[in-house]
Amino acid sequence: MDQFIIHDRVLSPEQIIERNASRYNTLVSNETLKGEVWHCMVRPSDDLFRGEPLNSSFRVISNSLPRSDRPASWNNLTFLAQTVFERNDSVFVNVSVFDIDGSADLANATLTVRNTTGHVILNNASMKLQSVLPGGLLFNLSFQLSANADFGEWNLTILANDTDNAIASNFTNFTVADQTPPAPVVIGHNATGIYEGTAVLFNVTWLDLGELSHYVFAINRSGDWQNTSAVGFGGIENYSTNISWFYEQPGTLIAWRFYANDTSGNANSSPERNFVVGGVVWNQTMLDLGSAGQFTPEPERDVRITGYLNNTNVRVACYEGDCAIIRQNFTNGDSLNGTSTLVRFNCSTASSGTFAANFSVNSTQDTFAHNISATCTVGADTFPNWSVAYENQSVYQFDSVQFNATWQDDRNLSHYRFAINASGEWLNTSWFSFPGTRNFSLNVSRIVQEPGTSITWRFLANDSAGQVNQTANFTFLTGGVVWNQSTLDLGTTEQFTTEPERNVRITGYLNNTNVTVACYQGDCSVIRMNYTHSQDLNDTSMQVRVNCSAVTFGTFFANFSVNSTQDRYSHNLSVNCTITEDTFPNWTDAYENQSVYQFDSVQFNATWQDDNDLSHYRFAVNASGEWLNTSWFSFPGVRNFSVNVSRISLEPGSRVAWRFFANDSVNQLNQTANQTFLVGGVVWNQTILDLGQGVVGQDQPSRTARITGYLNNTNVRVACYQGDCSTLTSNFTAMDLNDTSVSVRFNCSTVGAGAFSANFSVNSTQDRYSHNISVNCTVVDDLFPAWSNPRQNESAVYQGANVEFNATWSDDFGLSRYILSVNQTGDWVNNSAQIFNVLLNLSNDTAAISVEAGTTVLWRIYANDSVGQFNATSAQSFVVGGARWNQTSLTLATVNKNEPPSTGEARIHGYLNNTNIRIGCVQGDCSLILPNVTSITSLNNTNGTVRFSCSSNLSGTFSANFSVNSTQDAYPHNLSVTCTVNNRNPSAERPGDLEQPHLGGADCF
Repeated sequence: MDQFIIHDRVLSPEQIIERNASRYNTLVSNETLKGEVWHCMVRPSDDLFRGEPLNSSFRVISNSLPRSDRPASWNNLTFLAQTVFERNDSVFVNVSVFDIDGSADLANATLTVRNTTGHVILNNASMKLQSVLPGGLLFNLSFQLSANADFGEWNLTILANDTDNAIASNFTNFTVADQTPPAPVVIGHNATGIYEGTAVLFNVTWLDLGELSHYVFAINRSGDWQNTSAVGFGGIENYSTNISWFYEQPGTLIAWRFYANDTSGNANSSPERNFVVGGVVWNQTMLDLGSAGQFTPEPERDVRITGYLNNTNVRVACYEGDCAIIRQNFTNGDSLNGTSTLVRFNCSTASSGTFAANFSVNSTQDTFAHNISATCTVGADTFPNWSVAYENQSVYQFDSVQFNATWQDDRNLSHYRFAINASGEWLNTSWFSFPGTRNFSLNVSRIVQEPGTSITWRFLANDSAGQVNQTANFTFLTGGVVWNQSTLDLGTTEQFTTEPERNVRITGYLNNTNVTVACYQGDCSVIRMNYTHSQDLNDTSMQVRVNCSAVTFGTFFANFSVNSTQDRYSHNLSVNCTITEDTFPNWTDAYENQSVYQFDSVQFNATWQDDNDLSHYRFAVNASGEWLNTSWFSFPGVRNFSVNVSRISLEPGSRVAWRFFANDSVNQLNQTANQTFLVGGVVWNQTILDLGQGVVGQDQPSRTARITGYLNNTNVRVACYQGDCSTLTSNFTAMDLNDTSVSVRFNCSTVGAGAFSANFSVNSTQDRYSHNISVNCTVVDDLFPAWSNPRQNESAVYQGANVEFNATWSDDFGLSRYILSVNQTGDWVNNSAQIFNVLLNLSNDTAAISVEAGTTVLWRIYANDSVGQFNATSAQSFVVGGARWNQTSLTLATVNKNEPPSTGEARIHGYLNNTNIRIGCVQGDCSLILPNVTSITSLNNTNGTVRFSCSSNLSGTFSANFSVNSTQDAYPHNLSVTCTVNNRNPSAERPGDLEQPHLGGADCF
């Protein structure tokens, strides 16, 4: 056997057998020291271990590197291997490190972590020694991924070293990914109760480790889920919203939820939520009440109304159909809050037929009307039947016709009446009873309608049960002959030309023999027809030609009648035509030769032309409303103008009309248009002027008269030519009056007494004729009464007082009467006239003062003497005393119940002296409206303020009347005070909009 000798150690045979050359490494590893130099040789030997070494060598034992396993990533909680982690996860790294020299030769291990971009997250972090392994050590280290760790593949690198600082490395990778779907954390909507027609905002707030991507709203309205389109989460928003309208019937169960995913494709949904649509609704949409016979008990059935959620003021209404026949017994205003009630429907059997009505139900919360259609049938009781209805003859205008119909009925026939329609409207007779057992209805009517009129008639009958029936409608045509029109205009034609003519048609309805046409009124010799008498028109028509003679001129008319043997009534046609006269003379240039003043001789002219020879003319003038004509004058030779010279004697300002007439050789006559002119000159507007009466030594009586100048008038002069020209004078100076007027003032001198008169003339350069006015006046010596010492018996006057007024008078003649005049309201009111006492010169009278305190009252006294001279005192005045409000009404501000009371102020003014001012409530809500004072000591030409307050303990509109008076002023003056207190219901502000991007605690879900 070969012997393996290492260094200087001799192995036993057993050792050689056990540790042969193949165990070299083990021997070195386990039994040598690092750095030793070993001498190794191989010597073959026999069984007795004899032999020579064949080969040998020297070897230095070196330090071998540590060895590291690939690091493993584990779950920090379960300690199971895991290669994919999420953000915020803890990663547990476990690695085994070995060394050929044993675990004692190992020093430590470090961990470096890099993210998917290569960024170092942990750099050579020392790992914790966990346990000793055979030939090595077990290290571990835990670290946590951040909340925003990058997604992707990360790297774990291990460095391990021994005591000789020999380093071993290894690595492995793990993945950071988002594996958790979004989580719904806040789920809700903004409605407390959802009713039909409500818009609802749904929302869900989501949490996700990664980034939210899209969401979808899903709703189940009818058993199938319906999804909206996907909506992206905007920016950093983490909530999903949807607004949906609901028009489902009350009681419908609605389910909803949201779906959401993140950018890693993880999806989740919110839990299914549901709600019931509120409102009131019938438990069925159709209700058949069945059938019943007329006049039998009414059919009826019940229907249930259910109120989902809260429903107040529930209302049931019939909105369409036979609402008077089909009725229900629901009491409006009841509440159905999650409850139901029965509603009974009835069908009236008072009338027969098939009836239908639609009923709605709604409430304050559910404004959508939910409908039920109710129907019923009421069979009619048997009504009378008719047969053999007819009229007894062919009918012509104004015929009396008998109408008949035969009836039968299962009951007794009761009454009948006749109905006729001749103009589009049915006219009924009164009801007539069937006498005894008679079974036919009878009517005799006179038919007044024109031939060709279609007339409809029928009978109506009822039986003892009130069942009514009627015959079919029967029609007949009124017979006779009639024109196709009632008037015919043949137009206008000139005299001596072709006669105008036109056609008119006669129609015969039914049979008409011996048809006759006659002109019975008017110009029958001028207007003629070509009809041949005694023809027959049996449901046929024919044309008749009408002519108008042109021999004479004028406007003509004639009335023509047509009738027949059967139709004795004459039907009329009115025909007219116009024949114009042959051409008459025409005129031009009609004029007078000058401006005309009174007594001027004026020449009038007109030029004529005619298709025949001119013959004669005459002149006509109208100066006083009546035309005056001259004789006829012939046109001499070929002269074609008419001439007249007339003297005009009318007053200035008179309007004169004139014209010429002319005829020709065939006696055609024409006239000019009426021409007019104004007579010029100056004239007074009156002939007499009375200046009245004056008093010697006092103001002169004077009055004005007006002078008018017609046309042009220069150097107009006024002169007194007769009478008392020194006493009566005018202020006029010469001037021009060209179509203008001026006032002239006349005065009467009061130097001496007497009756005076004078005549004044006016003329001008153009109007040489003098026009006169007579002026007169009277001057007397008397003086009018003189007054002094006007006074009243009360220095302080209050409302309701009777005051005595007086004044002292003197006159050179005897005093006669006096009148007290008082002005309280803006108008002077006179007392009756009083006679002066013959021994006294005092005027004395009383008046009741009725106006409010503070009013200024005026008064004065008139007096006259025995010759009628009047005078009056100057106006005297005083202020009515008393205490009164500065207004008649006061409205306090409106407040809500139980709020601070509303207040307002009014002012009391005391005119003159007022003591013991009293304020009292005389009518109304005196316990609710209160003044702050009830009395004031005095107001002597001063003011006082009163504050009113209105209690808010009760709601409503309140009013009260408050009076004020004083010791001096016993008359109460009133103020009306009103206030309103509202019964305010609880209120809440409208929910705010959702705040973006967060939902806060004040938001609505």
